[in-house]
Amino acid sequence: MSKFARRPYQKLMTSFMLQHPRCNIWASMGSGKCLKRGTEVIMFDGTTKKVEDVIVGDMLMGPDSTPRNVLSLGRGREMMYEVKPRKGESYTVNESHILSLRTTTGIAKGSWPDNTVFDISVRDWLKLPKYVTGPNGYLKGWRASVDFAGKEQDDVLLPPYLLGLWLGDGTSSSGAITSGENEKEIREYLESYAARNGMQIRKEGLTWSISYSNTGHKKHGFTHALKSAGVLNNKHIPHNYKCGDRRQRLELLAGLLDSDGYCDLSKAGFDWISVSERLADDFCYLCRSLGFAAYKKKTRKRCTNTDVWGDYFRVSVSGDFSEVPFVRGRHQNLPKRNINKNVLNVGIESITPVGVDDYFGFTIDGDSRFLLGDFTVTHNTSSTLWVLNRLFRNGQLNDDDRVLILAPLRVASGTWPAEQTKWGFPCLRVIDATGSEKRRIAALESDANVVCTNYEVIEWLIDYYGKDDWPFTVIVADESTKLKSFRSRSGGSKRAKALSKVAFGKVKRFINLTGTPSPNGLKDLWGQNWFIDAGERLGSSYTAFTDRWFNSVQKGKSAMAREYHARPGADNEIHQKMKDISLTIDAAEWFGCEAPVIVPVEIDLPKKARQAYIDMEEKLFAELESGEVEAANAAAKTSKCLQIASGAVYVSGPDGEATKDWEKVHDAKLDALESIVEELQGAPLLVAYQFKHELERILKRFPQAQAFAKGTKGNKQMEAWNRGEIEILCVHPASAGHGLNLQDGGHHLAFISQGWNLEHYLQVVERIGPVRQKQAGHERPVFLYHIVAKDTLDEVVTARTDEKKSVQEELLNYMKITVRREVCV
Repeated sequence: MSKFARRPYQKLMTSFMLQHPRCNIWASMGSGKCLKRGTEVIMFDGTTKKVEDVIVGDMLMGPDSTPRNVLSLGRGREMMYEVKPRKGESYTVNESHILSLRTTTGIAKGSWPDNTVFDISVRDWLKLPKYVTGPNGYLKGWRASVDFAGKEQDDVLLPPYLLGLWLGDGTSSSGAITSGENEKEIREYLESYAARNGMQIRKEGLTWSISYSNTGHKKHGFTHALKSAGVLNNKHIPHNYKCGDRRQRLELLAGLLDSDGYCDLSKAGFDWISVSERLADDFCYLCRSLGFAAYKKKTRKRCTNTDVWGDYFRVSVSGDFSEVPFVRGRHQNLPKRNINKNVLNVGIESITPVGVDDYFGFTIDGDSRFLLGDFTVTHNTSSTLWVLNRLFRNGQLNDDDRVLILAPLRVASGTWPAEQTKWGFPCLRVIDATGSEKRRIAALESDANVVCTNYEVIEWLIDYYGKDDWPFTVIVADESTKLKSFRSRSGGSKRAKALSKVAFGKVKRFINLTGTPSPNGLKDLWGQNWFIDAGERLGSSYTAFTDRWFNSVQKGKSAMAREYHARPGADNEIHQKMKDISLTIDAAEWFGCEAPVIVPVEIDLPKKARQAYIDMEEKLFAELESGEVEAANAAAKTSKCLQIASGAVYVSGPDGEATKDWEKVHDAKLDALESIVEELQGAPLLVAYQFKHELERILKRFPQAQAFAKGTKGNKQMEAWNRGEIEILCVHPASAGHGLNLQDGGHHLAFISQGWNLEHYLQVVERIGPVRQKQAGHERPVFLYHIVAKDTLDEVVTARTDEKKSVQEELLNYMKITVRREVCV
């Protein structure tokens, strides 16, 4: 039974992939499973933490007493539901939350073994019939006992049982314990304890006071031991006792029940009462950690010693007490209980909507199950992996099949393996095959049936296996625009050319995934789509494609320096050709997102900078008009113009060679950026730059700014950004476009300069874009600040990217399959 609960748009995507072995999926989506603010979860060390305070790297306690590592965080707003158990505390979750449920004893004539676990979303639970979910239904919530990894405590002066006695019947300010006349066994225990440790007992009626040792050293006394434990005048169960080994916890429980526990033989359980709610909560925690059912209730009663009425907390405990080492005689001889049901299975009385609210959550490894503060077991929950898992499960893919996932390095090494770790699809064995050659070979030689690697190693990978021994029958190209430069005859990308040798034949499924299929116009589509149909729809060669739908204009002397402009009506024809094998998910339709708010920030170049810019631009235009400049040189010349507009320019060495040295031209853009920072008053700001000298100047101008790093440091920065701990984070669109989730940290992005590559622009915007904001539950607009030098190429670049973007939007809109949020099988 798959643990991954698909949303409607994900059902649309998975259905399309199942029906189309070779297809394009153009979408960018995500999801999360979470709890209401304030909900406590149990950490692996036994402490509790509010769900909103959990951070990446934390270890939660799993129901099998092993840790669950927090891999990522989730935040958002969604319809919330109160889950009310038949006994115990209610808790609130979002509608996507996964409930972990167990079958009860003797159900369905043995259709399932007792205590079989099912993980079911709140939405699915609400659809189940009453004979499953009702008062006598066979699916119950469940709690789990745990064994802590803590060391055994040195309990010579303060053994767990004695601590329990004192907490129940001791004087808060001293080492005195009240013992009843009929409690012979307890008095003998106290006398034995005092004798063993050289202490004295002073008896005053029913009160027995244990004083310090005969040697006169107070540090060796019982009261000092209580003080050292931090419980004098502060009754509670210290953490090292509450989370000690099982033997010590059972002894502690025995002391608490022997002192203040009332055994109700009719219920085969205990009632335990305390005036302290903190102590009552600790007692519940202790009982539940040992596998007992424990429920707290506030009650009003009269104190037998003072005859004064007051508020108390009654805890009812049930379960199998045969393992508890009682000292009190009547507790030692409890009649053996015939347990007909598991007291840790708790029916769910109701799940009711309580309105839209903030939710907080995380993804964890292992089976994704963890414990709430009351030891209730719950669960936290990728469309492509879901499809692959189903194909293997249904036999459409078998043991001889192997899947290759190609992706940008960070995504291949991090995101895809983490998704499998997150969901644990049972039929998939996913491995990261990036890194050194030795590491890649080890991954390839493993038994993994899903291999993730980066585009840069495609040629090596094909050389390693050879065409005849190619083992992969399914290829997933994540960010498939990496294949857009493929050419079937000559030229083009070497990596894509190498991949084309094995894209058909043994490969029976090929899936392209991207959110920006044509970042630089319609001409980007042919290379990607060739891997789906070998040129059947758009032409067997790139030349055939461009000859049919584009006008070619030569730029400069080189025959290769050409621009292609789509002919009238070409977009409609291309859309129609690809419609049957391409699916576009418009996230804005599913999430109701508003477009980003564009804030133009225009600056005037200072007089000297303007003259330097004019000189460079005139030289460029003169060389372009004369035909002396090839495409590559033209790009270099425009780069110089854009650098001057930005505020600094790289200088050449004595022989004209490129250097890393630069000279400042002006600070106008930095001044504009500073005004944005001041306007935001400390709100996080993402800053996109094009040139390294821009980064150096930003870091010098703004001490609070950080440059986004690679690898582990970058991952930590991303987490800190999403926690709101970084005010200014500088990123380069080319390296920060894929695999980054920055939406929780902020919704302001400033471009200190413009680049020609639309894909990079769109991808960095998408990191904090409206869709991600909506998915994360942030009801806030996204602001994009374009710092543009007036009357410069800055304006040309902006206009050119806008034009290319409109082509892409038309493509996506035309090819969209209209689905109105119905459930798709």
